[in-house]
Amino acid sequence: MFEAEVKFKIMEKETIMRYQALKTSVILLFTFFIPVTFLTPGSASAVSFSADMVMHMEGKTTKSKFYLLNHQYRYDTVEDGKRLRVIVDRRAGKTRIFDFGQRAYFEVANNDMQSLLNNPFEAHFYMTTLYDVTSEGEERIGGILCGKKVLTMQGQKVQTAWIAEKYQFPIKLINYKGKKQHMLVELINIKENPLGTEFFKPPHGFQLVKTEQIRKEQMSLPKWLKEVVKKVPKALVLTPSFERRMAAGDMIRVKFREGMVVSFKATGDNLVEYIAFREGRFIKVLGTFGGRAEARFSSLPDGADEIVVLAKKGRFTLRAKLIE
Repeated sequence: MFEAEVKFKIMEKETIMRYQALKTSVILLFTFFIPVTFLTPGSASAVSFSADMVMHMEGKTTKSKFYLLNHQYRYDTVEDGKRLRVIVDRRAGKTRIFDFGQRAYFEVANNDMQSLLNNPFEAHFYMTTLYDVTSEGEERIGGILCGKKVLTMQGQKVQTAWIAEKYQFPIKLINYKGKKQHMLVELINIKENPLGTEFFKPPHGFQLVKTEQIRKEQMSLPKWLKEVVKKVPKALVLTPSFERRMAAGDMIRVKFREGMVVSFKATGDNLVEYIAFREGRFIKVLGTFGGRAEARFSSLPDGADEIVVLAKKGRFTLRAKLIE
């Protein structure tokens, strides 16, 4: 599927290859249509509806609100604990991604890698320009008549799409990994209702951040810290107080809030790095501690909301204590 900085994953190629099922198909060539002609807002046949967007992938199900008005659509979602809003203008060829935690947003082209990796519909549109597309007749999805399209590469099925004829928009997508279904995205509970253009305007008070600024920041990080940033989203999240066995290479995330004082102590031979993050974005290395040295934090820089703890050496028990 987004920062005075919004941190949206600027993935390196190997990370892209693992990220979403909808990327799996794109991966076959270089790593979620043939361009659709949308009706103009003034058209007598203008389309407008709201729906629930449901995604099933690798045993997990997520649900988001979805809205479409002619050449624009929007969906609200939560990714890695962050509330996000994605607004796409197909006529202008632009995607804007809003981070409510950062009160900031950035803008990319619809065919930009960040858009393709985080939006199953734009990924589908782009994939149809890369793969062979075959029509398999018509089917009704939720009572809506759809054209069924199959995307293949060298005879291997990579995606099946159901394009609603009345909306000229996909309402169901299935991606495949090998011969198995890997991801399903579907718009359900579709309700045709009037939506004003203001519905697709940026939320008030959000700051535009240039994507080049984000990329430069990411590129300037040392290699070891880039690896930490990539691994943080999948790290275990804990709230003090707790005890945790750790070994070199292990990582945990400790939630932090204003007014909290937390103390960390490790037993045995160890070397531990403490790093401040905010909304998944690197803020600052807080320090490296070894032996029985105590690391105590009563505040974090730049509004950071968690401490990433990285075991750099040894096998030990980490004790985190909330100081009242």
